[in-house]
Amino acid sequence: MFSTLGEAGRVWVYVFDSSGYQDPTPGAIAYYYSPDRKGVHPADHLANFSGVTHADGYGGYKKLYGNQIVEGPRAWRMCAASSTM
Repeated sequence: MFSTLGEAGRVWVYVFDSSGYQDPTPGAIAYYYSPDRKGVHPADHLANFSGVTHADGYGGYKKLYGNQIVEGPRAWRMCAASSTM
């Protein structure tokens, strides 16, 4: 949970790390804020992404995964970061 201007919200953290694949692309971290944890937010954030993602079992992610298995050389890790300000 993140609080800004007195209102609770969420910070979504996306980490790119291709080091395990001998890929010279540098790593990266992206932070996105949303007012809640609805699955529509990561779906919007990752709308144009193709590759491998990993997330916890939160039901709101079903729009992202469905029954599809996505394969690729890059690994993305996703979590809902928790912070109190």
